[in-house]
Amino acid sequence: FSSFDMANSFTEYIGEVDVISDSENIKKLLKMPYSNAHISMMVHRVGKTLLLDEFDIHKHLLRESQNQWEWLRKFFYDTVLASLQAKAKVALRKNKRRDILQNKNMFSKFLHYSVENDSNSVQKLSTCPDMAKAGGSSGEARQSVMVHESENAVENRVPEAGHDFLRNLLWTFEDIRMLIGSNMPIFGGGTRPAVSLKLRDMQKPINILTGLDYWLDNLMCNVPEVVMCYHLNGIVQKYELIKTEEIPHLKNSHFSPKVVKDVAQNVLSFLKSNAAKSGHTYWLFKGKNDDVVKLYDLTVLCSDLMDDKQQNPFTLPVAILLFRVAANMKESPDCKRKQGTIYRLLKNALQLLDSSKHLQIVSSVHSLLSDLFVPSDLDPSKVQTASPEESEQSDDSSWRDSEEDSDTPEDTAKCTESPSVSVDALCVPDRYRNEGLSDAEKSVFPFRSNWRERCRLAMNHVLEGLTFVLSESPTNAQSSESSPPTKAEAEAARFEEENLNMAKPYEPIPLKYSPLTSDAPVQIEEESIPEEKKLDEAWKVEVSKSFTNLRDPSWKHHCLQFLLQKAVRIYCAMAELSCGEKRYGRALKCIQYGLQCHEQLRYLVVKDGKQCCLESLVYLLGLAGDVYLMLVHGEKGFTKEEHLEDSESVSSEDERILLLLEKISSHKINIRYCLAGEFPQDLERTLVLSARCYASALKILPNQKRDVFERLTRRLGNISNELGVFYMNQAARIFNELEYSNEQVEHLWAKSQECLERGVEAFEMLNDIPNIALLSSNNGRLMRLRAHAAATVEKGVTRTEFTAQERMFYNKAIKYYSKAARILHSRKLYPDIWDSLHWELSSTLFTMATLLQDFAPLSSYAQEEVEKEAVELMMKTLGLCSTECSPARQPLYQYRAATIYYRLASLHHNAYRNQTSEDSRKKHLKSLAEHYYDKAQVLFETMENVTEFVRVLLEHAGMLEFQMAGLQGFNSKLNKLYSVLKLFLTSQKLMTHLNEKPATSPSESPEHEDTPEDAEDRNAILLLFEKRIQATLRSIIKLYHTPGKHRNEAVMNMWKQIYSESLQRNSDVPVEIFLSTLLSRIKDALEPGP
Repeated sequence: FSSFDMANSFTEYIGEVDVISDSENIKKLLKMPYSNAHISMMVHRVGKTLLLDEFDIHKHLLRESQNQWEWLRKFFYDTVLASLQAKAKVALRKNKRRDILQNKNMFSKFLHYSVENDSNSVQKLSTCPDMAKAGGSSGEARQSVMVHESENAVENRVPEAGHDFLRNLLWTFEDIRMLIGSNMPIFGGGTRPAVSLKLRDMQKPINILTGLDYWLDNLMCNVPEVVMCYHLNGIVQKYELIKTEEIPHLKNSHFSPKVVKDVAQNVLSFLKSNAAKSGHTYWLFKGKNDDVVKLYDLTVLCSDLMDDKQQNPFTLPVAILLFRVAANMKESPDCKRKQGTIYRLLKNALQLLDSSKHLQIVSSVHSLLSDLFVPSDLDPSKVQTASPEESEQSDDSSWRDSEEDSDTPEDTAKCTESPSVSVDALCVPDRYRNEGLSDAEKSVFPFRSNWRERCRLAMNHVLEGLTFVLSESPTNAQSSESSPPTKAEAEAARFEEENLNMAKPYEPIPLKYSPLTSDAPVQIEEESIPEEKKLDEAWKVEVSKSFTNLRDPSWKHHCLQFLLQKAVRIYCAMAELSCGEKRYGRALKCIQYGLQCHEQLRYLVVKDGKQCCLESLVYLLGLAGDVYLMLVHGEKGFTKEEHLEDSESVSSEDERILLLLEKISSHKINIRYCLAGEFPQDLERTLVLSARCYASALKILPNQKRDVFERLTRRLGNISNELGVFYMNQAARIFNELEYSNEQVEHLWAKSQECLERGVEAFEMLNDIPNIALLSSNNGRLMRLRAHAAATVEKGVTRTEFTAQERMFYNKAIKYYSKAARILHSRKLYPDIWDSLHWELSSTLFTMATLLQDFAPLSSYAQEEVEKEAVELMMKTLGLCSTECSPARQPLYQYRAATIYYRLASLHHNAYRNQTSEDSRKKHLKSLAEHYYDKAQVLFETMENVTEFVRVLLEHAGMLEFQMAGLQGFNSKLNKLYSVLKLFLTSQKLMTHLNEKPATSPSESPEHEDTPEDAEDRNAILLLFEKRIQATLRSIIKLYHTPGKHRNEAVMNMWKQIYSESLQRNSDVPVEIFLSTLLSRIKDALEPGP
């Protein structure tokens, strides 16, 4: 059957053309209005294309030797012949009269001598004629072009079947596109590039059928002229050149091209409307001298006559053709738009095939179906957000979400009606129109947007495919060879023999070889391509060949590897979907099964001496790391019980895949990365597994995958940071317990530092500045905790001096913070990180300076060295406090700066007290102390911090009082005491504001309200302040009681009165109110001057 041979040779045109057939069959249909001859053709539908083949009734049905058509013979006698008025209407055999055979023989000899005798004449045979410049007679759209494959004409291809045509052509007749095979010889040369040659008896005029035959031949082959050679009893009389467009108007051969056009359109519409089922076998039949054409659906009408569906000789060729067309569409660039059509073709192929007899084809069909639901180029990470694929269905038809494609009772009833059409009706313009779309054109593709269901269907097809592949064992093959072949098997063998790989005459056959030694150089002529890309491309080509080349001896390995690869991809998508649904236990289970499938795949590929593509393995490991991380950061934190049930449940598909995996290899495959499927029992194990999965994925990741490398490296850095912080917090928690092991804490410190350093290394590979700074800051925090742990003493034991170990850890912390600050460079790009980092750095410097000041290591360093280092650290801290920061941190920096000024003042005050000689250094220390006291007072007053302000004030007053010890005269001592009082008066403004605050703003925000501890501290310091004022007043009175000319009774009595008042505060009067009044009395006493 020639149409199947053409369709198998040009699968890329199926769906693009309306009809594939021998040109003689097309001519028979178009000549129906003018001919009474019988018509018997088999019609098959593949997608949108109709395949037409002549069906010889005498050869196939009326000869007793054709037993395989027994079912059709019975139908023919019972149905077709019974419906005819006279059996004579049926032409039982081809016309083989003597005169007809003589004419054929004469024409054959004529062609032979025409070519041989005059090779330079007009009648020159051309197997590739030029395009005729004028192809139509009246402007009608007629076009015939040679079918091309790549750059070479297809007719130059070595035929793969026994039905050889001189040429295969794409012929467009009006709006009908046809792929036809033609055997008409074409001559040409000189000014006549293409002509056809016809031999006619001068005694017989050209009738309508002959003229119509010549006209259609020239139109199909795009030949503009025909040369008529007239003979008389075999002797040439003359030649006549006739243009193609003149043939319909010849004498005795007048016909209307418009009628032919109408017949073509009506016949096509009639067939497309009624031959609507892909895979069904239709019989187009018209008896001799009959005026009605009938179409029988033999698949439906003869279903009860066939014991086995494989009894239909068309079943296997149609199924294979459906499969090949679907495979060709799957490889096309716009395959996503054709998913519905591909799905329908493959489903129809499965319905036609007997899975017990054609395991190879059935397995390949299941493989393609699995790839249709979950494409190989699908990015599993996008299944959550992937929009439905663009499909051909979106243009002119509606989707149906149904996987089944069975015939409805209405469809069956319609098929049993055997539609017919009269020949006269075919001549009426637009008599039949193909209304709507046939089942083949509805492009049903189920669950196109439901990825969960698509994965389930794809997995079912993978399981079916694996089952059939593994069922094709050598024992089965031997038993099939020993038993006689059935009819279907014989037909399958015939089909495969017709599709053998043929060598092309002008193409060298590539020799497959491998070097004798593994290090032998191999020349590569192609462009330099990354190795991983080569592997991927080679893999895809190999798999696609295994589908279309059914004679490939390595088909089983290819199909098995493809199905395992598809199973891995499906589990990747299912794990991603489970993550989106927050079913992390199920996601880990899918990852585990995916890893098992990949290990089996790797085993098979390596066994064949090849390298296995690791893209899916990298994805599974990376996804496993993500799942573990999401387990930690769930809404409820790490909850093992919530996901444990999902991780332990096993579906029926999972059980089947495990059983099939055991069949593939004779021994159990060890999973290298089994940790990726482990369900963790605690938080630490979860974090560790996540880090290991990311590290394993990066280890096997090719260098070319830069985007994947960056993503995995960044996640490894993040999880390393989290793991480091986890160990840090664990160590701090254990350290705060009453009883702990130093070795355990030190081990946790070390693990924390190791994880943080690994995270820094990961981010440094990406030059990720903000994350490097953050991890360096965490390293600094770790060093501060270790310093704190090194300084801790047992309860009840006095804190000793600042140790060398503390110094080491604080210096390391400062180093980490400084490194992070240098990396950030400025606050402009990362203000939040910058502010946090500078605060931590200032805190570290301030803490170290405070410890040096409070617990000076005098056993190792001199006092001056310690003081110098403490001052340097405080000055650095002050520099950080003065930098730009967010408004929220401004009060913190302000308080720290005031505290530093206070400590600097105290340090210099202490040095001043310890200085024995009256030299310039002592004066300098005094000046610095007073300067820093003033700075601290201003800042504390600005912040309205009464407690700290008064504390600084009292210490400052203490330094003034210390200076009195070196004074001798009355006036000098009195002036110094007055200086102390004046210093006390600087607090009057703050005291007044403190008294007014509750009355003027009783509902201050919580952050400005004093806590009980603050109020207690403030009252205590104010009481001390009260006593210091009283002591100063008492010192003035004592000074006035000393003998000498300076005695002034009035002044002395005034201070006595004020001192007396300072002692008379009632217990129910707040101390701040009393102090405010007292300071006012002192101020009044000092203003006039004593």
